Amino acid sequence: MKKLIFVIVLIIANFSCKDNSQSQQIAEVPYDQNGLNSAIENTIQKYLDLNIFSGIVLVAEEGELMYHKAFGLADRALNQPNTLNTLFDIGSMNKT
Repeated sequence: MKKLIFVIVLIIANFSCKDNSQSQQIAEVPYDQNGLNSAIENTIQKYLDLNIFSGIVLVAEEGELMYHKAFGLADRALNQPNTLNTLFDIGSMNKT
């Protein structure tokens, strides 16, 4: 069975990670849509449980969209969830 290796780059909207070794996840998963979705959602759920991630995850392979979903809150005060159309302030991240 063909394997897909993917890297999830997380856009961290509220960062309070105590263990920086969890900042990136690399996983080997079966090359089928259900396996991919499950692996991504299991990885993201760990960050959601720690309350350190709120954003959008996009995974593509060779230009083909494999996964695209929003997680967490865009505005905690209003309890407004992120959507695929949520705009994020990038702050100083663009200086690098």
